[in-house]
Amino acid sequence: MWRECVILAQCEQFGDLALSIMKISPNNPITVFKQVFTRAMVVCIVMPKLWHQPDYVNTVLMAVIPWCIGEIVRYPFYQFKSLQSILGHLRYNVFIPLYPVGVSGEIACFYWLYQISIALPQTEKPLTISMPNKMNAGFDFEMFAMFAVPLIYGLSWPPMYMYMFAQRKKFYSP
Repeated sequence: MWRECVILAQCEQFGDLALSIMKISPNNPITVFKQVFTRAMVVCIVMPKLWHQPDYVNTVLMAVIPWCIGEIVRYPFYQFKSLQSILGHLRYNVFIPLYPVGVSGEIACFYWLYQISIALPQTEKPLTISMPNKMNAGFDFEMFAMFAVPLIYGLSWPPMYMYMFAQRKKFYSP
């Protein structure tokens, strides 16, 4: 049951993206897109291959628990304007340890799925489409996990983390 709740909660984050694009939410649409896209990719594509295996549940939880705590702090901050001073302290300090732990959990999920994949025969590899086929297109998860994932996270995560520090600085500035 918790798995379905995680998938639902992360997919509902696309609503936050829509609100930020329409300027209903004060969030930066580019930052929201990066966060929502990577989380959706991890939760809808990678985690379902891992979370039924006891060896990898801790890795999945390493990503999911920081997401949950972060959202529990973030949404009330925007919802309850009268409590923004208290909730702002939480919002702009809790992210400091949560972001690195959550991102590490996401990357670890890719890593473990990669480790599972390399041990399998070509026909059983997860998230892999081999050539030739009717679409005349292929996708190699192992190459994606080895090269694209570090590139995506390496280029998108540091700016997002620094953006939160900039927001923190704004919050604490008089």
